[in-house]
Amino acid sequence: MKTYRIKKEDLKNKEVLAEGYKIFNSDWKARNYCYADENENVIGTFHRVDGDIDLCNWGLHFSKNPFNCFNFYECVQWNCFAKVRAYEKVKDSRDGDKTVAQVLEIVEIYTFDEFIDILKEYNKELYCSNGINCSNGINRSNGINRSNGINCSDGINCSDGINCSDGINYSDGINCSDGINRSNGINRSNGINRSNGINCSDGINCSYGIIKSEGVSDSLFCYNFTGKYGLFNKIVTEERIEEVRNKILKFNWHPSFNNAFELRKEKEEWFEVNIPGIFEIDNKTAWSKMPKEMKEYIENLEEFDKEIFEKIIGDMD
Repeated sequence: MKTYRIKKEDLKNKEVLAEGYKIFNSDWKARNYCYADENENVIGTFHRVDGDIDLCNWGLHFSKNPFNCFNFYECVQWNCFAKVRAYEKVKDSRDGDKTVAQVLEIVEIYTFDEFIDILKEYNKELYCSNGINCSNGINRSNGINRSNGINCSDGINCSDGINCSDGINYSDGINCSDGINRSNGINRSNGINRSNGINCSDGINCSYGIIKSEGVSDSLFCYNFTGKYGLFNKIVTEERIEEVRNKILKFNWHPSFNNAFELRKEKEEWFEVNIPGIFEIDNKTAWSKMPKEMKEYIENLEEFDKEIFEKIIGDMD
C-alpha cells in the first residue's frame, strides 16, 4: 500500500465528502509522506492512498474540528497548518476527533497566527451562546480549556488553562513573528528558518544571534547585517561558520523570549499549558541565561567584537 499524488482530473468530478484541518511537520510531512510537490507547492495538491482506509491505521487523517488537531500534533509555531477536503471515502472516529479519507486535497495553508485566528472564529460560531464565552474582562479563573466556559475571550487576567484567547502570548520561544520554521528564541521577526536567537530581523536562514538584520544566511552574531557567512559582521569562510556554529549548538542553548517552556509541565499537552501565565522576556534577560562556558567560548573567538555582541545580548558589564 502506498500514498501518492494525483491530479484533480483523476477525481472525475467526484463530490467533496468532508472538510477539515490538518497539521503537518515543518517539512510538510505526515507519517513520512511529504504533501509538497517537486516545486515545494502545497496548495491545490491532491493525495490518495490505495487499499482500504482504516482509522488510526491507514489513510489520510485530518480533523473536522480544528481544536482536535492538537490531539495529534504539538501546538508549536514551526509546524505547518492547512485546510483540507476529502473525497471518495471517509470514516469518522466515534468521538469525532478525527476522520480518515481516501483522497485529500490541500485547500489553504496558514501561518501559526492565522490558524489561531481560525480557532477563535470556530469557537465563536459554536459556543457563543454557552456559559461565558467570547467575553471580556474575565478575572481569576482556573482550568478552563477548549470548553464552553471561558474560551476565545479578551482581557484574561490571573487565570489558568485558558486556550486561544486574546492578550495572551501563545508561542514557544516565539513572539510577534511570522513564517517561523525549525527555529527557537525568535522575537518580532519574520521568515526565519533553522535559526536561533533572532530579534527584530527578517529573512534569516541557518543563523544564530542575529539582530536588526535582513537577508541573512549562515551567519553568527551579526548586527545590522545583510549577506552570507558573517561572523560578528566579518565575512569568513563557510568552513569557519560551520566550525563555530557546530560548537555553539553543542551547548544546546538558545535564548527564550517568553516563559512558555518553563510553564509547560512534563508530558503536559500544549492546550493544557497555563497560557495566561506566559509573558514576554526582554532581550537582555533572555540572553543573560547563556551558559558561562558558551559565553567564554564566544568571547575568545578571534572574530569577536564586544560592541556588536553587546548590541545583540545587552550590556555585558
